[in-house]
This record gives sequence, structure tokens and C-alpha cells, in this order.
Amino acid sequence: MGHINQDTLEQLFNKNMVNGMKVDHNYLCNYFCMACVQAKHPIASYPQESKSKYSSIGNLTVTNVWGLAHTQSLQGNWYFVTFTSMYSCFTIAAFMKLTKEVFEHYKVYKA
Repeated sequence: MGHINQDTLEQLFNKNMVNGMKVDHNYLCNYFCMACVQAKHPIASYPQESKSKYSSIGNLTVTNVWGLAHTQSLQGNWYFVTFTSMYSCFTIAAFMKLTKEVFEHYKVYKA
């Protein structure tokens, strides 16, 4: 993980578990390690279920445009767009030659 803590070092010294280890008893160590403090903080996990509830199709549509592809499709397309209804998780994909076609595909999806 990281470095050994001060208490463990003192125990190793007191029990003579390390050969050649020297300790200056006049030195007061108030070492503070921010990384250690942050590592001990709990990390909130993702909720098992979304707090957002959608009551009907169309409440929220998530869209994603992908491209420019490295290779043009046989139909001449370089891009595709997806539309996903968060209510039903239904997804539709449409292929495009140009990104300016997105809105036309959205109108078809919405209809």
C-alpha cells in the first residue's frame, strides 16, 4: 500500500526485530501523511438502483453520436447515432454520412 506507520516502527524497535535500527528518542515526530488520510476515507458505491424514475416513454432520451469511423461502410456511412429511452431502455441506432443528419434521425425516433 504505502509506508509503514510510526507505531509499527516503534514496536519493531522495542522488540528488537530490526538489526541496526537506531531511534532518536529526543526527536518528536508528528508526521502527517495526507495520502494515508485520504486512503482511509470510505468510498461511496454506486446505488443499486437509480433515484430517477421515469413514468413514460419520452421522459428522458439519451443520445450518443459516434464517428468518424476509420473505414467507410458499404453504404457510405461514417457515423452512427443512438437514441435510448431511459423509461424502457429501448435503443435505436441510425447510420449517417454526416453528423448534421442527427436531428432528422431524432425526429424519426420521436415520431
